[in-house]
Amino acid sequence: MGRVADKGVSVMLSDRYIGWGLALPICLFLVYGFTSMRTMETLGYPPKNAFNTWLTGAIPGGLLFTVWCSFNISLTLVYIIAFFCHMLHWHFTRNTWGEKLFAINLLHIITMSIHMTLIGLCALALELPMGDVIGKPSLRIITISVAVSARILTDLLLPHQGLPLEVIRSQTGAAEKEPFMAFLWFCSIFMCLDSLLCQTSIEWTMLPVLLIACMVLKQFFILRCLAHLYSVMRAHHFEDRHKALAEELERQNQQAAALQSKRDTDALTGIYSRRYFMGQMECFLSQGRLRRGALVYIDLDRLKQINDAMGHTIGDQYLMEFANTFG
Repeated sequence: MGRVADKGVSVMLSDRYIGWGLALPICLFLVYGFTSMRTMETLGYPPKNAFNTWLTGAIPGGLLFTVWCSFNISLTLVYIIAFFCHMLHWHFTRNTWGEKLFAINLLHIITMSIHMTLIGLCALALELPMGDVIGKPSLRIITISVAVSARILTDLLLPHQGLPLEVIRSQTGAAEKEPFMAFLWFCSIFMCLDSLLCQTSIEWTMLPVLLIACMVLKQFFILRCLAHLYSVMRAHHFEDRHKALAEELERQNQQAAALQSKRDTDALTGIYSRRYFMGQMECFLSQGRLRRGALVYIDLDRLKQINDAMGHTIGDQYLMEFANTFG
């Protein structure tokens, strides 16, 4: 039957509840709005508008689960609506929807997994069917509050976790994530179906155990897939980096060869310069290779008269013709 508290502080009729206990999940969701923004920035999803991002992270989810704590509506329906609340929250970031859906699915699965695991643990601890557990307003408030607290803690710890952070960052923009993205959709759908078990009143002790085991296995496979794809992408990254470095080395070698050619040849005639000649002479002398060699010196007569009488352009042509003839 029903119970009405003094001074209208709380009203509880069957599995319905309206009272100060609802303030706990509401406050936690207000905090979650801030911590989720920090997670977005850490994962490389800069918000377009900080206030709108906080508002869509705190209000829709807070209202949804407050209504669930009050009236015990279908948990499956709550999870489906919560997914769209996540989409609204991540709408105000500057990334593509393909990248957003990856993060939304992953974080939504984590939240559902934590929540259903808590329901299963409560059922085992109290020796009640899971449907009876979420039929109690106090337990609904406790489970969702602990789940949101776990998400807040995850948001606070994530920036300090190098490998998991790098794994998630690397997957968001990778082409290799497409099969894993399909797997995440599969997990999201099946977790929504698993939530139907939480609403049953079957008195079988192994049912919550199976639910908890299912949640743990899904998280294990998700982490393993992330780690495997990260290793594949890391190998691809090193291959691309090696290719880029090889191309850069080839470009620098070509530039060095071009600079060497400019240094060793005369810009006008294209024949070797005096600097190149002196360098070669030093090399030959140090190696003793001039013992059977010959040195020829050629002087062009009347070059100055040609420059003075006909101009330096004609003189340059004279030099080029000589270089082409005897080069």
